[in-house]
Amino acid sequence: MNGDPIIRKATLADASALDTCIDAAYAQYKLHINDLLRVSEGIAEEIQKNQVWVAV
Repeated sequence: MNGDPIIRKATLADASALDTCIDAAYAQYKLHINDLLRVSEGIAEEIQKNQVWVAV
C-alpha cells in the first residue's frame, strides 16, 4: 500500500467510529454552544438509508 486513502461506501460496522469522529470534531463547539445538538445522532440510519462514504 502506498499510503493513499481508500474511499469506500460506509457500512454499519463503521457507525461507531464515525460517531466518535464526528463527536470529536464538534467537541470544541459544544463548549461554546450549550444547545448544540449531537451532530452524530442517527449515523447508523444515515448509513442504511443514504450514501455515506469513508476514507480509510
